[in-house]
Amino acid sequence: MYKVVFDAIKTNNMNSGLGRFCNSLAHELIDQNKDFIIECIVKKIDLNLDFVFQKKISVIQSMFGIKHTSILHQTHQESKLFVRDKKTKIVLTIHDLNFLEKKYSESKKNNKLNLIQKKINRADVVVYISEYTKTLVNNYLKLENKQQFVIYNGNTLNVNQQETPLNSIPKNSKFFFSIGMIQEKKNFHVLIPILNTFKDYFLIIAGDKSNSYTQKIVSLAKEFNVEKQLILAGTINDSQKLWLYKNCEAFLFPSLAEGFGLPVIEALSVGAKVVASNKCSLPEIGKNYIHYFNSFEPDKIGTELYEIISKTELFSSQEKIDYAKTYSWKNAALEYLKIYRSLI
Repeated sequence: MYKVVFDAIKTNNMNSGLGRFCNSLAHELIDQNKDFIIECIVKKIDLNLDFVFQKKISVIQSMFGIKHTSILHQTHQESKLFVRDKKTKIVLTIHDLNFLEKKYSESKKNNKLNLIQKKINRADVVVYISEYTKTLVNNYLKLENKQQFVIYNGNTLNVNQQETPLNSIPKNSKFFFSIGMIQEKKNFHVLIPILNTFKDYFLIIAGDKSNSYTQKIVSLAKEFNVEKQLILAGTINDSQKLWLYKNCEAFLFPSLAEGFGLPVIEALSVGAKVVASNKCSLPEIGKNYIHYFNSFEPDKIGTELYEIISKTELFSSQEKIDYAKTYSWKNAALEYLKIYRSLI
């Protein structure tokens, strides 16, 4: 059988979007696969990678060059895996160019673009997780006659699991919820002024808060005198996340740089009201099923949110749930397998 080497190294951090992408896609590739030997590369063998042990696929514990395989799937644009055999076909998935939004020097941005360009030059197929990312990459890099596809991510949230309330929030409280790595690009700080409009609400932001950007959020909450309404929950588990999605007054996602925006689909999968940034990929993914901030100005954002949540929803909760189901990891895996087969 033909062999596919799949870069699953990012599963070493399952709290990251890339970690969940690699884990979820690997699961479904193995479930749907009939034609290939799939070999996953992980960073550590002792991780809780049930897709490795339950499905009994091979694991390589090395990040060095691969001697031979029929296909190498570089699952993200910063993959360090490479293959020595020039006959090997390469599938490259590009998630975003978020570094363009950062305050990097032009030389650092160009260095990053050059590294991705080298991967594109070697790749046989380039896959994007949204049309937005595809357009961005084509604007900044040279694709020439490369085969290009858009394959949307699936929803990783198990809506049937047991829910666990968050202990840090008082019982029966009203709250807004947001989630993501606490980084500048997520734009969480713009939500702080909302709490002056919603005096009896909490704002819960979940995610790794080790980044220095956390302090900016805390300082702003003190400046607006709303620090008692702000809860930085840190990293949470899926059952807590499910409870927060289901019980929030609205899920708020003001991010400025998303290749896809999975939390929007997770929130819709339980029928939640979603208000997101009108930037990057979010209008493409959320369509008319979610609402959009038109302004992040401190004196406007609270009023705008009040008007949004006071409106009657265009779609019922069930319609939002049904829409979220169209983002399926099974569908994504079948599309990737189709690409693999086309290269043999």
